[in-house]
Amino acid sequence: MTAVQYSMVTACLLLAALLIWLEVKRQNKARLLWRIIASVSAAASLAFPAMPIAFHTAEGNMKNEAVLLTDGYSKDSVDAFLKQNRHAAVYTKDAYEQQHERYNLHVFGYGLSADEWQTMPASGIFFHPSKLGNGIISIGYKKQISSGETLAVQGRFNNTTNKKIKLALSGFGAGLDSVVIGPNQQQRFELNTIPKFIGRAVYDITAAVNTDTLEQEPLPFEVSPAKPLTILLLAAYPDFENKFLQNWLYENGYVVAARTTISRNKYSYAFFDTSKFPLDKITPGVLQPFDVLIADGAALAALSRQELFSIKNQVSDKGLGLVIKTDSTQAPAIFYNGNCAVAPSSNHNKQILSVQLPGKDTASALPAEDAAFIKVNSGAGALITDARKNVLACHALYGNGSLVFSTFRNSYYWMLSGDKKSYQLLWSSLIGEAAKKEKVNRQWSVQPAFPAVNQPVQLTAEAISDMPFRAAIDSSAVTYAAQPFLPFEWTGIYRPSNAGWQPLTSSGGDICWFYVFDKNDWRHARAWQRMNDTHNYALLNKKQPADAALNNKMSKKTVPAIYFFVVFMCCCIFLWIEKKLS
Repeated sequence: MTAVQYSMVTACLLLAALLIWLEVKRQNKARLLWRIIASVSAAASLAFPAMPIAFHTAEGNMKNEAVLLTDGYSKDSVDAFLKQNRHAAVYTKDAYEQQHERYNLHVFGYGLSADEWQTMPASGIFFHPSKLGNGIISIGYKKQISSGETLAVQGRFNNTTNKKIKLALSGFGAGLDSVVIGPNQQQRFELNTIPKFIGRAVYDITAAVNTDTLEQEPLPFEVSPAKPLTILLLAAYPDFENKFLQNWLYENGYVVAARTTISRNKYSYAFFDTSKFPLDKITPGVLQPFDVLIADGAALAALSRQELFSIKNQVSDKGLGLVIKTDSTQAPAIFYNGNCAVAPSSNHNKQILSVQLPGKDTASALPAEDAAFIKVNSGAGALITDARKNVLACHALYGNGSLVFSTFRNSYYWMLSGDKKSYQLLWSSLIGEAAKKEKVNRQWSVQPAFPAVNQPVQLTAEAISDMPFRAAIDSSAVTYAAQPFLPFEWTGIYRPSNAGWQPLTSSGGDICWFYVFDKNDWRHARAWQRMNDTHNYALLNKKQPADAALNNKMSKKTVPAIYFFVVFMCCCIFLWIEKKLS
């Protein structure tokens, strides 16, 4: 302190002592304590201007903080943040991309997509997500299916109301499937139908409460003609399992040829949707037209060495699929190759197997006596299990083909009990996993999942070619470039101007159709995806503690002198009034 400050403080202390002595000396002792407090406070108020009271406060992140406004942001949330961070800059996406400063970025709204984040110059991300609205927030389905295949639409609905919402799938003006979403919850849903047409179509998925429509979204997809798979069955003996399998294959449009051993070197034959041909010997010429061979382990064991060699070559070289029904623990070692081993269950009593199919499908319980399980080794993977994770079927690659091992011996029980769905799920999975894979000269993909009008769309083609890849949409050329480390992958950017189906035609004449959505389609699903992308990006770009210490700067502030003047006046007024009242 300076000499002047010492003098003023000393004078104030003497004044306080004098005022206290005068108050104590007064004969009227009423309100003495309050008079002393008021006297001391008045004297102190005169001293504080000479000795300003200062304190330190955090200014917040002054120059390194910025706010990014994205779709769906809450103005109240942004205003509340800016009150605490007055120096933070506020940007929109386009404006932020143009500047070059590195900020700790506070993102309000639904955020940005993963692709958009790649162009943003930010060092640290803090996400302040908005609440999702009432609607479908995620959706998934195959946009290309084969004739007769089920169109399965799966997703999640965010119901923010206290009412039940009906979610319905419709096509060509007819209702196809529906599900009810409970109030005030996020709920998964699945809608299924089997389209009865060939070509492209746009179904609708609608959310409604009674007669009020809350949301209606398009579901574009394409149905292509299904090429019937050709199946060769080899059975070691007549039984119900093979009989039911033959009938099911025929009823579901497969081309089937079957050979069943009756006695040594004596067989019965069955042909469905194909002309008869010799099946007494299994030769390469016999195997060539077939996509899948389904055989009992015993039937394979009974084949000659030359026949087994023909099957081996057809699987490994030509891509034939082989399903081995392991009716015993012994089978031709030529196909096992250490991938798996079959062992009987330690429980020889009748068991009830809860069959878990690939994906999320669950078949009905299946009774089994002397059940057998598969031990999966390296090079193979579990395909079907029971509830205890015992492997009932596995799959493995074998050259260009696929092997599937199955321990199911009485799946026909489901057909006898009227459960056709479980039977179909089982055998569709086994055959689909083993089936010969059709060679595709060119594969197309479109990103993002919901291409929108006037938004960039990445078109990718996988083509093995030394020549530059070219394609066009409605006579408008799309420029493609090969990826530096993936020479077979060509990518191009296209910005569609109209919604609806778009034909992408390559220079080789191949056509890929993709659907462009209106900018208002699937708003909630787009927002949900952007929120997930932003959450993930924020996790990878957290602000470091050292940065936080640097940015949280402290500033020195002084209490304004007016406050002490007000205290001095209040004390004086109190002492004056108190003396008048006395």
